[in-house]
Amino acid sequence: MGLLSSRAVILPLVVLSSAVAVIGGTAAGAASVHEPKVVAQTRPGPQEVDDQAAASQDPQAQKQRLTIAMGTISQVGKRGIAIVKPGQEKPTMVAVRPATRIWLDHERTTLEALQPGDRVAVLGSVNPRGAILARGIRAHR
Repeated sequence: MGLLSSRAVILPLVVLSSAVAVIGGTAAGAASVHEPKVVAQTRPGPQEVDDQAAASQDPQAQKQRLTIAMGTISQVGKRGIAIVKPGQEKPTMVAVRPATRIWLDHERTTLEALQPGDRVAVLGSVNPRGAILARGIRAHR
């Protein structure tokens, strides 16, 4: 009973003292604020933003976004595969690098082990032409 009654008294006091502090601080701050200087600023256009990001040494500005593509292999080549996503007729090209990790039914494998008809999930970044540069490929028969 004592704990409940002390909470019932303390909580309204805390709320009331917080409100007084906010109102008092706002009034005191308003009396000491100087007139701000108005400075005209222009916003950079889209091309300027792209140029700034390209010239930036910040790794976050140059970091590529990853994408996931799932589908069925339609062709296997020396440097990549073509996959057909569900609901699309045109295949998506997937480039494979030596650093790309490839798994077939939960075992590490090489590009040559993949076959048309295998179902795949590809993780990688999309290049300007729309092909995916694969970081990893998971395939299942």
